[in-house]
Amino acid sequence: MSLTDFISALWKRKYLMIACIILINIVSVLIIKYVPPIFEASALILFNDSTVARLDVANAQNGSNSQRDQAVQSEVMIAQSEVVLSRAAEISDSVQHLRATRPQIFREDIPPINQAEIFILSKLKVSVEPNTNIIKISFRDNNPVFAAKIANAVAAALRERHITLTTNSGTTDFFRNQEHHYKQELGLAASKLQRYEAENNVFSVKEERRLALDRRDALAKDLAATRGAIQRIDGEINSAKAQAAALRNRINLPPEIFGSTPSALQDQASTTSARQMGQDPSLLHIKVYQELAQKLIMSNTELAGVRALEVSQVSELKAVEQRLLQLSKKDEEYSSLNRNVSAAENYLEILRKRGAEADIDNAWRSNDRLSSLQVIQPAMQPLQPSFPRPLIVAPLGALASLVLSVFLALILEQISQIRTDPRTSAK
Repeated sequence: MSLTDFISALWKRKYLMIACIILINIVSVLIIKYVPPIFEASALILFNDSTVARLDVANAQNGSNSQRDQAVQSEVMIAQSEVVLSRAAEISDSVQHLRATRPQIFREDIPPINQAEIFILSKLKVSVEPNTNIIKISFRDNNPVFAAKIANAVAAALRERHITLTTNSGTTDFFRNQEHHYKQELGLAASKLQRYEAENNVFSVKEERRLALDRRDALAKDLAATRGAIQRIDGEINSAKAQAAALRNRINLPPEIFGSTPSALQDQASTTSARQMGQDPSLLHIKVYQELAQKLIMSNTELAGVRALEVSQVSELKAVEQRLLQLSKKDEEYSSLNRNVSAAENYLEILRKRGAEADIDNAWRSNDRLSSLQVIQPAMQPLQPSFPRPLIVAPLGALASLVLSVFLALILEQISQIRTDPRTSAK
């Protein structure tokens, strides 16, 4: 078809074309005037996680997929989850608003909060801006105020859910439970230690053991001195006996001095026989024997006392050794109880520190200013509807009417030519 034929075909059906253009433009005007406007409110959230960024750099070096994209898409899915939508419905009080404006959407078999979730999800759009970490939350509604309110509520609910998922409240609870457990352990160990001290009258086993060791050393020293005294007295007695041995043939001494041993009795007999033979001792010899007898008696007496002292010291030393053995056993049990108390105190201190660290970490993660999800632009009440837009609907209606009218004109012209063609009629 030539241009002349094209223009001719359009001219023949100019009234049809005019009617079609007028009709479509009337429809456009009616849409602009009578269709309820739909307003769209959008909130922008920046996702900025340093941990994900570090993983993203490492994975980029290895040639793997972007962790950042996966994390952002995960947040998009979380934003459309039932938990977030339910929380958004609570924040915005959408149930009451929908009951007042759209009571027909509620059903008796569905809870109102779930019905509000379904309504929000049907008009909610969550997307990621290309090549950015920005999440866009959009909501469309006939009420611009309600649209902005829902968009902001979803953004707030998403941030709350993100904080809940990133903070580890279970760690804090674990440390708190362990701290309570070891407080009980510490109290039990301390009560056992106090009861043991009271029952055994031991307030300081180490001090008592030190005193016992000092006493043992003193007794050992005294015992050594006593045994030395015994040896000295034995030596003096033996020396006195040796001095008297030279005169024993001349002097009769009682058995208390020389003893009752066979040799002593024999010496005494020989002395007696010598005296009977007329060998009388001089006065000097008698004086010497008197002094030796007195010395031997005193030495034997002193020796008996020293030996009794030795027996007493040995007995006391054994008692001290036995006490040290008992204290050693007590010291082991006392040290074990002290170790239990110290261990419980150390565990309790460690758990308190770890619990405080967990609290600080959770506080850091739950802080709005430190959260990895930040609202960079809250949803504002839209001033212009997103649909219908007169500046878009009117030109599109005019263009559509022109194209449709031309298309109808050409179709009708083609049909007319087919009917008037003789060859087609003959067939």
